[in-house]
Amino acid sequence: MASPSGKSKKEQILDAALELFVTKGFQEATIEDILAATGIARGTLYYHFHSKTDIMMQIIDRTAGEIAHQAQLVANEVIDFPMKFLRVVQAAQVSGPARSLVSDMHEAPNAEFHIQSVTKTVEKLAPILGDVIAEGVTAGSCSSPQPLRDAEILLTAGFILPDHGFFPASVELSSARLMGLFVAAERLLQLSSGTLTAFLVKDDHVATNSHR
Repeated sequence: MASPSGKSKKEQILDAALELFVTKGFQEATIEDILAATGIARGTLYYHFHSKTDIMMQIIDRTAGEIAHQAQLVANEVIDFPMKFLRVVQAAQVSGPARSLVSDMHEAPNAEFHIQSVTKTVEKLAPILGDVIAEGVTAGSCSSPQPLRDAEILLTAGFILPDHGFFPASVELSSARLMGLFVAAERLLQLSSGTLTAFLVKDDHVATNSHR
């Protein structure tokens, strides 16, 4: 049943848990905290979730789904291949409370969630970026014998290499690595040098990976 706000009990629990995990940390927040924040009965919570860990996993899955939704909206636009490619990749940036939660995932006790966050997002984004690459191949804008595979390679590298949770580095080095990944993307997709990186230089920034 939905609340007056239109949200189901499950969504209310996820929203409250997300806020608590951000403010108190996953390790410190309790099921009792979530029940108090929502006013939902314990039995109702356990009808939807097996445990606090299950709640976190579903928050991760929901966030990845929201990212994929934004990426799909971009993929549906009629714009040039380079801009569409970049905007789909940049859709992976997390905003709102989920961004703070991602930062907390770098802590050792939450490492499993960090890995799950990256994995889920790549799984949901790769087919969308793969379709964009395939569209570019059809239009003669790029070359790729296996668009989905190339999308998986680029997204995985894009999430992990600039991420200080995996490879500790200064902001400058992380940005340089991310720029290098776009150079590598140009080579992998057989694009002319600067096809992607020119947009980043023109904007005077490199999109910062949201899972850092």
